[in-house]
Amino acid sequence: MLHLHCCNDLVRLLVVGWGHSVYLINVDNGSLITHSLGVYFGYIYAENNQLLIASGERLWCIRRDGSLQWISEKLGFDGVVVNDVTDGTISGDGEWDPPRGWRPFRISLDDGKRVK
Repeated sequence: MLHLHCCNDLVRLLVVGWGHSVYLINVDNGSLITHSLGVYFGYIYAENNQLLIASGERLWCIRRDGSLQWISEKLGFDGVVVNDVTDGTISGDGEWDPPRGWRPFRISLDDGKRVK
């Protein structure tokens, strides 16, 4: 699955998720940043000048310049989705027991740690 996303901010990035990696291309100077996810790429979410990258197991928070801000703990075994971001908290679901073993999670947008 190939996903393309462009966010216009201080740095304009073309973001491509493919296989087990995410590629961030600076469209102004052509530089490339690659983040290896360890498992398959799932989704891209743009939130508060950051990108949230969902892999099969975790969320990755990428700053607007393409650098890594944090990686969450394991949130699922076969898929992670973000349902909402409100007041600095990311709410979503991780699939632990396919095909219908989804469990909710809540983590901080600031550091990716679990929120009670």
